[in-house]
Amino acid sequence: MTPIISKYWLDRRQNYVRELIKIHNSRILDIGCGENKIFPTAIGLDVYPYSGVDKIGSAENLPFANKSFDIVTMLEVIEHLDNPEKALKEIYRVLKRNGKVIISTPNVTLVWKIIWLFWSNTIGRKWKGYHSKEFDKNGLVSLLSKYFKIIYLGIVNKWILVVVGQKIK
Repeated sequence: MTPIISKYWLDRRQNYVRELIKIHNSRILDIGCGENKIFPTAIGLDVYPYSGVDKIGSAENLPFANKSFDIVTMLEVIEHLDNPEKALKEIYRVLKRNGKVIISTPNVTLVWKIIWLFWSNTIGRKWKGYHSKEFDKNGLVSLLSKYFKIIYLGIVNKWILVVVGQKIK
């Protein structure tokens, strides 16, 4: 069961991202979906067998065919990966031409570091040590720009970056 505070932030983040997505028969992959896929019709992938997960697997080795999705979401996942660049290569591979990737992650600023220190040592203790790589706005945009044209950059919940990239080739 997701703690009430985490559920509140998850709902806000997902609603923000849903506003960015125009479904219109889009095939959507939600990487790291946990128990709450972005849309019921999305294909949910996670490393854990949560209720509602459609496929068990890793973002760094996606078990899907080339060019099989219109949109890939990866919300609050990239900071947990050992090899975020490998995951982006995989996302690029499974996206159709002009497909979009939507990624969210904490914007690592001084304020975020203070909040995370407090959170991970109190209520959010279970998340302590789970971030393999953290990003600020410039770092995330720089990494995504290697594979995608950045078409949107926003902030949700005051410190969560949301970046939308588009596959051009």
